[in-house]
Amino acid sequence: MSEALGQVEEPTADVLSWEVDLAPAQTAAVIRQLAIALVTGIAFVWLVGLVAMASEGTLQEGGLWAWSRTLVAVLLLVALLAGLVLTTLYRRYRYRYDMDSEGITATTVGSTRRLNAIVNGALVLFGRPSAAGAGLLADSRQTERVRWAQAGGARLVPAQRQIELRQGRRTVMVIQCTDENWEQVSGAILQRFP
Repeated sequence: MSEALGQVEEPTADVLSWEVDLAPAQTAAVIRQLAIALVTGIAFVWLVGLVAMASEGTLQEGGLWAWSRTLVAVLLLVALLAGLVLTTLYRRYRYRYDMDSEGITATTVGSTRRLNAIVNGALVLFGRPSAAGAGLLADSRQTERVRWAQAGGARLVPAQRQIELRQGRRTVMVIQCTDENWEQVSGAILQRFP
């Protein structure tokens, strides 16, 4: 799990720090989690519609096929929009990583932080509680810290210079390394999670 902005402790001595651009559209963990969220949401809506049709008695009248077709179209449209956002608005996500003996902190910096503040502020001002809640939640994740004790393992993706800190089957943080610090960072992670 990660900590919100106000709860992050200052790193101790021997901190390894670097800044790097993370491309969400090229990060397997981001794509995997986005796909799970989209498919799970659509499956839930499909199931609710199925129950409603069964209770009204329209399930046998071809309603199931029309409902399923509509939701597949919605899924494709939302996936296309998500892809457009990932490849245009969030093409590069600028992070600063600080790794110490207690854990690792990832902080959005530069234009990424400013863009996030604008989007999150707009969501809060949108006037709807769900949008405001989403904006506040997103804003609280501008800085995240994962303690080594919170992560159960790591998956290395050398071709992309990425390390996924995992807790069970769930990715809790993606660490993007540079070509220069890949050996040092991956070596330190492998010592903690052989």
